[in-house]
Amino acid sequence: MTIAVTGSIATDNLMRFPGRFSEQLLADHLQKVSLSFLVDDVHTEECRKLGLPFAADPSQQLARLSGDEIRKLTDGAKYLFTNDYEWDLMLSKTGWTEADVMAQVDLRVTTLGPKGVDLVEPDGTTTHVDVVPETSQVDPTGVGDAFRAGFLTGRSAGLSLERSAQLGSLVAVLVLESTGTQEWAWDHEVAKSRLAGAYGEGAAGEIAAVLA
Repeated sequence: MTIAVTGSIATDNLMRFPGRFSEQLLADHLQKVSLSFLVDDVHTEECRKLGLPFAADPSQQLARLSGDEIRKLTDGAKYLFTNDYEWDLMLSKTGWTEADVMAQVDLRVTTLGPKGVDLVEPDGTTTHVDVVPETSQVDPTGVGDAFRAGFLTGRSAGLSLERSAQLGSLVAVLVLESTGTQEWAWDHEVAKSRLAGAYGEGAAGEIAAVLA
């Protein structure tokens, strides 16, 4: 399977602020906020592992596109990736129903945060995949991109939709447990063990076999 990637060119700048922004905001004066925040450090994140200096954020695309532009972009897509908020925003901006969307795409892939991901086919068949339990929650930046990378890697390797989503969920949690989007590490045996713990030995074996 050939994968074509489109999107905006962006660099993530991750900053650590030693406090809570909400503590500095006055509810009655949000129309005129004028504040500066001193951060402990700034970490510029690029796609170094792939050698590509960009990252894609679908939510940014949806925010700037008109309903007509979204409709044209979606028409004929093999996979439509969104999170649950982006899915609702897309329906709102296009005026489409779910049935309208499913008439345009081969598969809707909607991530649901800690509730996992739904894979919805045009005939309404829905496959739900739970998340891989995290060991910690360090930084959520790039988790959605990580899921898509894992999912498409699985599909390219010939895995089923369900197994591909399981692999995507593992890559997503590895990013969640790391600071920054590219600082996570892949360990084949650890990955197989975590997949087995989340989805069973059979699933782990199938996924590990194509990634060996």
